[in-house]
Amino acid sequence: MKNFFKVVGINVAIMIALVLVILTCLTYWLNSYTHHNESVVMPNVVGMSDDEAIYYLEKAGLKPMVIDSIYGDADATLGAVIEQLPEGGLPVKNGRIVYLTINAKTVQMIKMVDVVNYSTRQARSELSQAKFIVEKIEYKPCEFDDLVLEVKHGDKVLLPGEMLPIRTRVTLVVGSTQVEITPENDESEDVFFE
Repeated sequence: MKNFFKVVGINVAIMIALVLVILTCLTYWLNSYTHHNESVVMPNVVGMSDDEAIYYLEKAGLKPMVIDSIYGDADATLGAVIEQLPEGGLPVKNGRIVYLTINAKTVQMIKMVDVVNYSTRQARSELSQAKFIVEKIEYKPCEFDDLVLEVKHGDKVLLPGEMLPIRTRVTLVVGSTQVEITPENDESEDVFFE
């Protein structure tokens, strides 16, 4: 019986020693794998072009990943980083993935809305909601006051459904009974009778 307790005691001691060795090895492995107590300061790349931000983050030992491109601020540079996670200035581990959201590299296109035969106020409202900018209003002789006759961009008449960049500046051509017909604005066809 004494031998039995002796053998059990030795086996228990061996198991405890083995568990301690495994825990010690596991702790050292985890510290090396997780880079415990090693960190770098996250650079702030918001506002940089996506290529520039990726280069800068890789140089800092981080792994950049573009996760989304959105039509953000229309005045922002196309392809610029508009958000990063984690944020700049935070301590992070070397090799950390940095998630980037960039401003789209193309301009957002929108459809021209049909505002012909609307009042000026109504047309301005519809165009504003559709993200167009009414830059000016031109008046043309017409039997109806305040009636939108056409929408132009420069000298080109815009048609409903036509795709244009967001925030395109347009001119409303509005009818007015107050405008006199002069040779410059007379669009009637000359008819000659023989």
